[in-house]
Amino acid sequence: MLAKLGSAASSAFFVVMLLLVFVGPWLVYVVFPVPAYRITEAVAFLAFTVGLIALLVGVIPKARRGAGAVVSLAALAIMPFWWVWSVIIVGQHWGIGMLYFLNLFLGVGALLGAFVASLFSGEWAVLGQLVLIAVITTVFYTVGNAFAGTE
Repeated sequence: MLAKLGSAASSAFFVVMLLLVFVGPWLVYVVFPVPAYRITEAVAFLAFTVGLIALLVGVIPKARRGAGAVVSLAALAIMPFWWVWSVIIVGQHWGIGMLYFLNLFLGVGALLGAFVASLFSGEWAVLGQLVLIAVITTVFYTVGNAFAGTE
């Protein structure tokens, strides 16, 4: 797709992605930690509720494809909360510099960093929350795609 648009569009896409990598964690952890958490938490809770309702509607064979699309989109709507929560955890335990190190040099990002940070600090409740969010998004996305692929 980017090849059709030319080098200017691909360069703009690269700059936007670079800004997201550098500015996104800084905005979430330094500038707006509480509003970012609260907004994404509300969106994730709403998406989880809509996803559960869509799972129940997916039992009806004629509504299964539409319900599957809704469940998959609900999983995608939960993922920003997971990322914001992970950025805040890594920032509190190791600082924002370590988050950039994880992103740029190790290539693992905030999610895996939050798992390791909560594991090494012994915060088992936080680790349980991260695992639960991972299970919910994986199940929603898998079941949603299975529902959407049925006829």
